[in-house]
Amino acid sequence: MNTSKSKLVCLWKNQDGFDFLGFHHRKMPYLHKNGTKYRLRSFPSKKAMKKMRTRVKEETASRGRLNWQLKLMVELLNPMIQGWRNFYAHQDVDRSMANRLLAKVDWYILRRLRQFWNNKHRKRKRNWSEMHILLQRTGLKTLCTWKNRTAQDEERRKAVCGKTARTV
Repeated sequence: MNTSKSKLVCLWKNQDGFDFLGFHHRKMPYLHKNGTKYRLRSFPSKKAMKKMRTRVKEETASRGRLNWQLKLMVELLNPMIQGWRNFYAHQDVDRSMANRLLAKVDWYILRRLRQFWNNKHRKRKRNWSEMHILLQRTGLKTLCTWKNRTAQDEERRKAVCGKTARTV
């Protein structure tokens, strides 16, 4: 065992955690009907998040790729995004915390692709909503596992809750 890389962490005091295989493991409180309980939670580590952002920046920063179409850039990024999603959206991971952190990387990917688009088309600047719609049409995958609500999903939710909207 490498003594310079390893350390002893006391999880019972709820002060420290440890990083292992790209995850940060820590004992965190959650509300229970009997009061506050503690559970070991895992979510992506800061180092892993930074590594994802630098990889996206490397792929989108090249000035030589300005002649590429946006669809080619999305096709380049989609396998990386799918791999990260498969690894970090595992069953044993705290999904709410992981989704919160992975949504930040999603936002960074959208930002980098918007910069790519604006550098490619100097005269035509896209705002966030137009760019988001354009990237959805090209098939960009997302890291976080939240689903965007479609009109059909919203109607189904209203029907289950008993709040259906009737139109004449």
